[in-house]
Amino acid sequence: MRKWNYLLPLVFLTGAAVLVIEVVAVRILSPYFGNTIFNFSSVLTTILLALSVGYYYGGLHADREPSEKYFFKLIGFSGILVLIFHALGLFLLPVLAYALTTVEGPLVTALILFFVPNLLLGMLSPYAIKLQADKYPQRGIGRISGTTFFWSTCGSISGSLGAGFIFIPYFGVNQIMLGTGVLLVLLGACGYFFVPQRPASALVITALGLLLAMLIPLIPSFEADALYMRDGVYERISVWKEVIDDKSSLVLRQDKTMSGAVFTDSDEPAFPVLRFYHLAELIPGGPKRVLVIGGGAFLVPKMLVQEFPNAIVDVVEIEPKLQDVAERYFGLPKSDRLRVHISDGRRFLHDVTEPYDLIFGDAYHSLYSIPAHFTTQEFFSLVQSKLSPDGFFFGNFIGSISRSRPSLTMSEMRTFKESFKDSYFFAAESSRFYDPQNLIFVGLAANSRLSFEERMRSAAATPFFRDLPTLSVDPARFALDRYALLTDDYAPVDYMTSRVARLHARRLSDSTVLDSGELLELENQLGNDWGRLTRELHVLLNDAQEDDSALNGWLGAADGPRVTCIVEGDSGSRAVALLILQTLATRHASAKIRLDVRFLRDGKASEATQSLGRPILNIQALKHSAPVFSVTSLGAVVEPGRDKIDYEKATVLVVSLVKWILSQAL
Repeated sequence: MRKWNYLLPLVFLTGAAVLVIEVVAVRILSPYFGNTIFNFSSVLTTILLALSVGYYYGGLHADREPSEKYFFKLIGFSGILVLIFHALGLFLLPVLAYALTTVEGPLVTALILFFVPNLLLGMLSPYAIKLQADKYPQRGIGRISGTTFFWSTCGSISGSLGAGFIFIPYFGVNQIMLGTGVLLVLLGACGYFFVPQRPASALVITALGLLLAMLIPLIPSFEADALYMRDGVYERISVWKEVIDDKSSLVLRQDKTMSGAVFTDSDEPAFPVLRFYHLAELIPGGPKRVLVIGGGAFLVPKMLVQEFPNAIVDVVEIEPKLQDVAERYFGLPKSDRLRVHISDGRRFLHDVTEPYDLIFGDAYHSLYSIPAHFTTQEFFSLVQSKLSPDGFFFGNFIGSISRSRPSLTMSEMRTFKESFKDSYFFAAESSRFYDPQNLIFVGLAANSRLSFEERMRSAAATPFFRDLPTLSVDPARFALDRYALLTDDYAPVDYMTSRVARLHARRLSDSTVLDSGELLELENQLGNDWGRLTRELHVLLNDAQEDDSALNGWLGAADGPRVTCIVEGDSGSRAVALLILQTLATRHASAKIRLDVRFLRDGKASEATQSLGRPILNIQALKHSAPVFSVTSLGAVVEPGRDKIDYEKATVLVVSLVKWILSQAL
């Protein structure tokens, strides 16, 4: 029995445990920080760092105390630490998820929860090599090292495959982590049988580990009770009862993203964006073949099956459990015309041969996690090739109509227009900017026999299509060539979404927060472009007109208190004024006041001032040495003698001016 090299099976099993923890760690963090590249990168970094430190200190301790007793203690204690830190995560994760952003949050949390247990597991390989070198000196250190790392790596391969193909599809992450911790504790207990001294500490460690494993399931949840919660193959799926627009609703969440909701009293969709499914009515004679990429709560497929009795609706959903959830909670009917395919949407689209009248992309449901391969020029070109002659694609994106770079929305618009020459864009809530919202991209088949305008005219009597122009987003407003073209080679989607999510989180706590990058882009894109400035003001102002010297307009209630804004000088002055108008418009607070605005050029400030009366507010000369003041003496935007705007100071000025303008209405 002593001749049997039991150390190799142990390094195999502990190597498997490392990869099981690594794969499951991604799933543990995803419900709180999103299924992003930051999440994957943070977990991989933490595990590799822990193993590196473990290898180093394992080698030191192996030379200092090369005993089998200590080797088994390391295994047992690593199991106990897996259980302890998993229990700690049940307390910490709900707190850290709201205290940290989706960028640094995964790294900080991964270091706290997974570093120490994997450090101990990393110490085992050099320890096993040292023990074998002492027991089998005739084999040589090279052969022993190679054999040990071979079995450890084989174990890691098995753990990775097992976690992805067996454990996660059939067990919850809590069960997997408990099972991994218990396995390590039991492996540590094997020291009682293999070490001649039969150390009693092995039994103590085993008893402590098993006690922890029994107590952890008793820890109460610190989140509200869900009607349904399961770990899917790719994400945590949950159904909650929540209140939306003062109505009781059922909500589907995929990880932390709300991806579908219906009112409980009417079974109607709770999100206004779903009314865009009426776009299917623009297919002459109604669609016969429809493809929906991304099922979610299956609300759009459900409506399409009900509204178009001749349509075959294919739904491609990569998460197998969602169809059952949709049937159980969201009223998805069973129908021969509804065909669900468990696959990746892009792969499915590549393999199909028959064209579709309508392709709906709904895989972009999250602000935190967007599949990058559905955002690229190659994907949109593939979609274009699968449309029937009268067909079109429309996608439900989430983003912010902000010019601040980098911007995923602007990059997606540019990329979309590269593939769909006949393309249209709509905002579900407002064609203005800043806060995230649903954005609908529409692209017609190449050489379509009917233009979008002709289709719209035929459906103009429908209330949805009558109101649709008010939600149109004109891409000519934006200098899209300043933003990255997304390709399979370059699509930093997670980085772009993280910036939007971070600003959105700050604005939820303080609505006055602005992005100074927005001001920079306003100056670069609109400051000296009078035509684009005109388009922007037509969006922001209820009434705008251009003449030889000025652009006039007003924003807000016609009968409210009046505030006059004269904008003269250079591009920086116009950018600051635009940011003020945009900020007022997005807050809807301007309904309390009437803001008269005149953008001046050609040096006709005196005439404009006389025609409008005494100005209450005057923004001017931002790029000159003279400091900029409002009537409340808000201070300089530029340092005297400098010729560039301090965008941080200017943004602070905008916030102060907006507060002052609103105060005039009180």
